[in-house]
Amino acid sequence: MEENARLHSVLGHCPKCIAMLDHEGNLVGYNLEFAALFAVAPTISEPVVHLFDDGPRDMLEEVIARAGTRQRAGALIPLQTRDGTERAVEFLVATIPGDEQRTLGVVLAADDRTGRITEEAERLSLTRTVDAANTDDAVSLAQAALCHDLNNALTATKLWMDQLRLAIGPDSQAQHLLAELGTAVKFATDLVGRATAEARTRFAPRTETADLCECVGRAVRVVAPLALRGRVAIVLDVRSNGLVPLGPTEVTQVLTNLLTNSLHAIEDAGRPGRVDVVVECVPPTCIVTVRDDGVGIEPSALLHSFESFQTTRAAKGGTGLGLGIARTLVEAAGGRIDVLSTPGRSTEMRIELPRVEPVEARDVG
Repeated sequence: MEENARLHSVLGHCPKCIAMLDHEGNLVGYNLEFAALFAVAPTISEPVVHLFDDGPRDMLEEVIARAGTRQRAGALIPLQTRDGTERAVEFLVATIPGDEQRTLGVVLAADDRTGRITEEAERLSLTRTVDAANTDDAVSLAQAALCHDLNNALTATKLWMDQLRLAIGPDSQAQHLLAELGTAVKFATDLVGRATAEARTRFAPRTETADLCECVGRAVRVVAPLALRGRVAIVLDVRSNGLVPLGPTEVTQVLTNLLTNSLHAIEDAGRPGRVDVVVECVPPTCIVTVRDDGVGIEPSALLHSFESFQTTRAAKGGTGLGLGIARTLVEAAGGRIDVLSTPGRSTEMRIELPRVEPVEARDVG
């Protein structure tokens, strides 16, 4: 009786506990707020817990047995409410030590992890969106650069053709060959023009707008695992908010690229660090400043910060595209991006974008 009283005392002080067993496996107590809600659907091979109004005691014992035989600290079991809502509950089984190295009992606790799992799924989805956008932009930048070089080569070809046409004279039999060559060069020039237009479309001004603070929050969620791994604190200072003339994906993409650069700079410093993000919107401009206490950028590298494929982290998988993409997107929206750095101490990236006034709803009639 004394042992049962001690077990009940533990149960009463554990709000997430749903049941208590003694050392022989007998059910000696359970939390009515939790235990009466659970039962196991016996036709399902994996434990699927259904929420219902009055749960038989034997079904509760089956939940305990199944959770306890998984041989690990926690068993994440899908849960389905009566209205079809999906939940994810982690069942934790722990022993309670008694006197003389004897086990007093076992406690089963339940922790609803649905919210955390949903947040992680949203973060992963957002990460994939940003990664895909970076890939598309990298392809567009490479396409635009290639078109630029091809166009220069074709222009030179046409100039030399003009010189050759004058040199051979109008009666030369080679004139018709030059005419055919001219047709081919014109076709190639048209193709390059179309490819250039397609590349520019990716960065053309758009009618979309984005809430700047919402995008900052999304970008921070995307880089959160990298910050956690590097023991970096990201500190937000939102002084005022506003709309900017870019889509939410593009703004999140720009900010993610800047934050990732800052986190990599701190990682290269080999110590914990801090990234400060300041948001301030004062008409007609919205400004985001991202400041880190990482390794900084050497003056020689600072001059090429926004050039494609320029990176000091090639050996660690860096592509040198992030800042170039960020600048292209920001400038396409009528903004600018600047960088200041003190080698060995800090780097500050500053984005300025036009602030867009919200369109007010008008009464009709």
